[in-house]
Amino acid sequence: MWGCNRPATADTTQYNSVKVDLFLSLTQQLLADYRRRAANGQIVEVTNAHQEVPVGMACVDNFVQCFQQLIDDGDAAAKPSIRGGTANRMSIVGDMWRDKNWMAIGPIGSGYGKPVDYLSKPTTDYPTSIAIDYNVDNGYRKYAQLSHIEFEGATLIGVDVHWAAPANGTPNKLPNKFDPWTYDYTVRVPVGQRTVAVKPTALSNRVSALKVNGQSISQGASVPVAVSVGSRIVVEVVSPDGSATQRYVFTVAAQA
Repeated sequence: MWGCNRPATADTTQYNSVKVDLFLSLTQQLLADYRRRAANGQIVEVTNAHQEVPVGMACVDNFVQCFQQLIDDGDAAAKPSIRGGTANRMSIVGDMWRDKNWMAIGPIGSGYGKPVDYLSKPTTDYPTSIAIDYNVDNGYRKYAQLSHIEFEGATLIGVDVHWAAPANGTPNKLPNKFDPWTYDYTVRVPVGQRTVAVKPTALSNRVSALKVNGQSISQGASVPVAVSVGSRIVVEVVSPDGSATQRYVFTVAAQA
């Protein structure tokens, strides 16, 4: 992954294999994990051959936004590639002629103007609970999914996230992750812990509603929740078009 601040560099970060929606989720989880582990939670330098000076978090933020805008605005956010023209789609943040920091990713699915094929859909190629084809017209407005959730004072027990068919008999999966299409989880709290902070992130910034235990919250907000062993934290997400609602249940267990 790289950033760019050299004007007029007609190049894109090459991206493929993982669907855009799942890739956004996994990237958000990776960054959150980095912030937990790093002293200040900031990436201070990203270096490559397409820049005048090293770039840091501005590069990372642009990278994430390249994927986020495809979820929020659908294929309207895609453009002909600065590297492959109409043969490729790209998603770009910033102006390659004027901005100090900008980023473009591609190829995104098939060629520009062709049917959308870069979002998730039901499949039997690998284990998944995806029930909606988000590639159809206005499919991006049907996301009632969380992409990420953070707990302060509790530890999420993740699941295996499969992202492609097995290769040479080996599953393509990542262990102990949050899966946007898995809706029941366990969170472990230390003995004596009575309150945890819950910070859910909806996959789409355009969701109609986001609630924690019935309380409406804004995207990116954190809310305190009283907990005890056996209690449940329920997060509800309503899709941008209002057609779909998902409830995520996080059951509280004692820290082992």
